[in-house]
Amino acid sequence: MILFDRDTWHEVAETIGRNKRRSIVTAFGVFWGIFMLIILLSLSNGFRNGIKLATDGVATSMVGLDRQSTSVAYDGLPAGRSWNMTHSDVEQIVSLVPEIKSSGTSYTLWNDATGIMAEGKKDDAVISAIDAGYFDILYVRLLAGRMLRSADHQDKRKYCLLGKSVASKLFGGNEQALGKSIRCQFGNYTVVGVVDQQSTLFNVGPSIHRSVYIPYATVEQSVQPSGVVGSVMFSFHDGADRKAAMQKIERIIKAMKRIAPEDKKAVTFFDIEEILRVFEGITLALNILVWIVGIGTLLTGIVGISNILLVTVRERTQEIGVRRALGAKPWDIITQMLMESVSLTLLAGLLGIVSGVGIMSVVAQAFVGAEDVPFTDPTVDLGLVLLALLIIIIGGLVAGLIPAFKAVEVKAIEAIREE
Repeated sequence: MILFDRDTWHEVAETIGRNKRRSIVTAFGVFWGIFMLIILLSLSNGFRNGIKLATDGVATSMVGLDRQSTSVAYDGLPAGRSWNMTHSDVEQIVSLVPEIKSSGTSYTLWNDATGIMAEGKKDDAVISAIDAGYFDILYVRLLAGRMLRSADHQDKRKYCLLGKSVASKLFGGNEQALGKSIRCQFGNYTVVGVVDQQSTLFNVGPSIHRSVYIPYATVEQSVQPSGVVGSVMFSFHDGADRKAAMQKIERIIKAMKRIAPEDKKAVTFFDIEEILRVFEGITLALNILVWIVGIGTLLTGIVGISNILLVTVRERTQEIGVRRALGAKPWDIITQMLMESVSLTLLAGLLGIVSGVGIMSVVAQAFVGAEDVPFTDPTVDLGLVLLALLIIIIGGLVAGLIPAFKAVEVKAIEAIREE
């Protein structure tokens, strides 16, 4: 079979290498098309993975309540009025809206000049008083010890969680901090766990690694006797009508706080699922654009190979004529031309894939540990690489078809007479 004939492949290599400069220039279009396709797909995947990692730190069904001053006068109250939420408000909302799965609240307690003290060391970490549901919505990585439990909140225990940086500064490490005591203006607290943020980009409130978390119930009477909370978050049950649930919450809050129903600024929501949908739409559009640009560039290279092979057919008219005169069948001529075309495109394509993957591997290493950029693991799936190879092979076959049939049209007698 001609595909497994050693002499045929030797002749293909000799034909391609006969004019190295022309072969390199011809193959560069295919190389560049595949190279850019791999680079662009890798960048697209890198940003998609970065965005996914950034939103892994919260429940995907999470919405955060954003409170602003009223913009409409209502019920004898002026516009521009500020308002607060309390624990009892949140509990009432949860009881009235069955779509809510859990709620989480926190209140930031700013330290005085003494800061956080432990073993003769000081840190100016932020103290956040949280309720039992806070870490059910805002996810963290537990590095040592345990999380605050429901009993810690119910019994108003003086336990705390330290952020990674705080534990390192005060005690020299995560394990070393466990069981130790810290002192602040709100009293002495025993460290039961060390945590860090799960998402490197997305966070609610102060940075987790620079925070100290204590049960809200422990300090509620001394710090916030009115039960006022700072940030408020909700998560919803799977399959719940999120939009309808948020409308219910908004109506309840406006009725509680005497806010005009038509006030569009006082009560708004920070919806993670909506943000994810926007990012998914952007990623999809980016991928479509990448394929259009990559395939367009690749097609340009394939057309270039086809044109060059047409020139080659004219230059090899006598050679093809001699082959026909010696009994070569049309299929033999067509196969020879297709093998040359596929070999050239496959070689250029493989070089483009290897170069693209190699460069993006270096880029991936450069972004390791970069916490301020939503970009991670810019790799291309094996399936996409195989698809790119298939495109290369098909492109090579298509590029060689016209020159191949042109070669078959060469008349043996006329070709031999040509000088």
